[in-house]
Formats: sequence, structure tokens, C-alpha cells
Amino acid sequence: WDAHSGTLLRSFDGHTSPVTSCTFSPNDQHILTASNDHTAKLWDAHSGTLLRSFRGHTASVRSCAFSPEGQFIFTASLEHTSKLWDAQSGTLVHYFNGHTSPVTSCAFSPDGQHILTASDDKTVKLWDAHSGTLLRSFDGHTKQVRGCAFSPDGQHILTVSNDKTAKLWDTYSGTLLRSFDGHTNWVRSGVFSPDGKH
Repeated sequence: WDAHSGTLLRSFDGHTSPVTSCTFSPNDQHILTASNDHTAKLWDAHSGTLLRSFRGHTASVRSCAFSPEGQFIFTASLEHTSKLWDAQSGTLVHYFNGHTSPVTSCAFSPDGQHILTASDDKTVKLWDAHSGTLLRSFDGHTKQVRGCAFSPDGQHILTVSNDKTAKLWDTYSGTLLRSFDGHTNWVRSGVFSPDGKH
């Protein structure tokens, strides 16, 4: 849509089930969508042309993300796994296996070196983006974790959960810094302000 006029510019048709997540590439030239049809799809943002489909998951893909430079794509699925793909070729680069329940959200660190995944297993996990190695698990929520985000400087992690809280963590030590309590129902999404202060 045109943000100023509200005019519909184009429709991206190709998924065969509900679309669960979407994001622009860092250069704004492409759009990535994830769907319950078990795929993620890469589109030309200006023409609406489908460029490629990322196939390999055996369940709904619930979250997708571009690496900061746009070279890689990350997908998180209800099959308990996440996958890293080469954005240009569509080749599977790494398979992230460690959660024991559906993976509901994912994020790249600002420097592209790490990946964060949130899961219904009540944990968030930090991975090395290049090797696929699990670096740390953030344990503290009492119900499913439905969202995760890196601060702009990558020093902190925000997680949100069905336990009605959001939690702030130190990325590198895994220490819980504070819990944000006040919602009366599930928290499904959370973001940092651009300066990382709120």
C-alpha cells in the first residue's frame, strides 16, 4: 500500500494458506512472506513478481527474517525447527534443531552474526548464524514465548510471552535484567525504540 494515500499498489498472490509473517529486505527491493502452506516466498517489491519459494519445512512457517545485508533468509516453523537459506539461490545453508515445541518468532542480530528464536517450549535460543551452533538458552518465561527482538546495538534481547509478560535480557551473559508486568492477557509482539531506550 501507499503509506500516504492508502492506495493499493499491488497484491502478492501465490501462497495457498494464510500468510503469517512478512518483511522488507534491507534495500527495500524485495519482500519476504511466510505462510501456513509450509513455504516462504521472495517477491520483487516493485513488480510483485514471485522470485523464488523456499521449500523444506513440513509445517507452518510462522516467522521470517532477512539478515542485515540481505544475503540470507531465516525461517521459523511449527515443526520445531528453523532454517537459514541463501537468498539468491534458495539453497538451505543451516538447519537449527534444538527447540522441543513450535518455533514462533525469529530475529537476526544487527551485525548478522547471531540469530534468535522463540518457541512454545517457553525458551528463547541464541545461535551462531554461520555455524548453526546453539550459544545460549534464555529460560524464565512460564508459558509459550511468542516474540523476540534484538536491541539496535545487539546488547539486549526482548522476549514476549503468553505468560502476560515481556522480559529484557543481556544478550551475551543470558542474565534476566527485568520483567515488564502489566498486561492482562497474552503478549504476542514486542519492539525496541530506534534508540534502544524504550
